[in-house]
Amino acid sequence: MNENEVVSLGNAALVTSSGVTGSYVDLQGYVNPGGRAIKFVLLAAVGTTVGTCGGYIQSAEDTAGTGVATVMTFAGLTASGGKEEKAGVVPASHRYIRFMATAQSGKSMRLQALAIAHPRVSP
Repeated sequence: MNENEVVSLGNAALVTSSGVTGSYVDLQGYVNPGGRAIKFVLLAAVGTTVGTCGGYIQSAEDTAGTGVATVMTFAGLTASGGKEEKAGVVPASHRYIRFMATAQSGKSMRLQALAIAHPRVSP
């Protein structure tokens, strides 16, 4: 039996009020994302100034962003950071996901997002 795997949605990045657009990550090889919720985890730590931070997960059919949709939104973490966990369902026709990071105006926080997904079993 395979256990869930942690899929990084990019390296931890220093995020300012201009935000950070993550690169698309391929979900090929994981159990049909359109039929199951995937757990997403936002990890936050202080950057150069303490503020609020958050972001959202987008999915698309390809890395060009065809059919892009927001799968879920992190409500936001405050003060010195922490962790937030939420689940979202990726549409069946979407193979790629990315993290869009946000931070309070004039502040910066170090953020990283992870997806917890179940790998597909090859017979």
